[in-house]
Order: sequence, then C-alpha cells, then structure tokens
Amino acid sequence: MKMRFAQLILIIPMVLGSNLSAQTDAFCDQLQSLMVQAGDGVTTSFHLSSRTLAQVDCAPSRGLGGTVSLHCAWPFKYRSMQSLDAFESLLGQVAACANPIAADTSSVNHPNSYDLRQFSSGVGVISVPLKDKGALNQTYVFLRVERPFMP
Repeated sequence: MKMRFAQLILIIPMVLGSNLSAQTDAFCDQLQSLMVQAGDGVTTSFHLSSRTLAQVDCAPSRGLGGTVSLHCAWPFKYRSMQSLDAFESLLGQVAACANPIAADTSSVNHPNSYDLRQFSSGVGVISVPLKDKGALNQTYVFLRVERPFMP
C-alpha cells in the first residue's frame, strides 16, 4: 500500500505539469495566430483560457511606423479585484510565451491609472496594459499584438 501511495505522489505532479504545459502551449499558439492575423485588417475573436477573461473581438489598426496591430479589451468594474486578477493572469500567460522588454507604471495627468507591460515575441511586440477609466467607471485589461506590416 505504501508503495502505491508513493508512486501516486510522484505521478500526480507529472500529470498536472503536462496538463499545464499543454494549456501554455495552446495559449502561445493562439497568441502567435493572433499576431499573424494582425496584418489581415479584420476583426478577430479571441478567447483566453482564464475564468476571468471572456471571449472578445479584437479590432485591427495600423501604426504610423508601418506596423499592424490587433487590440483586445476586457472591461471590468472600476478598480475591481477581478480586473487585477485578470491582468495578472494575462501577464502570466503572455510571459510564458514571450520575453519581457518593458514595464511602464508612470502616472498619467488625470485621476486615472495606467500600467503597461510589454513583451517581445519572434514576430513582434505584445503589450498588456491595465487602464482605469474614471469617467466610464470601468477598468480595462487590454491585449495588443503588433508587428511590422508585410504586404
């Protein structure tokens, strides 16, 4: 009996670890696909494997420097714990796929707050900002993928 219990203790972390690894790989693949779709100029649906972030539509945009982007936004109640949990969850997922390059927690010139984290992938830049919008009484978690335009 003790031998079986010991074997079970060794097996459980391996099973859980492989499941987490599969989830991470799936998210990274989804993020990579989103990066490729940024150049299509089409609104794209994106769903995160997080309980706090539902599926949203991500809107395309073009940058002045010849970049293409997709922006995804999740609204929450103003400065709610759910918004912070979602931000931290998204940061953790993105950090498993890309390398951190910048964090901007500088203050803004109005009562709202702003926290930006950026990551480098092989294709472009992934940004995860948290923004308070006092006038709207909402806090937003954003995901932006940006890459050079390739015709």
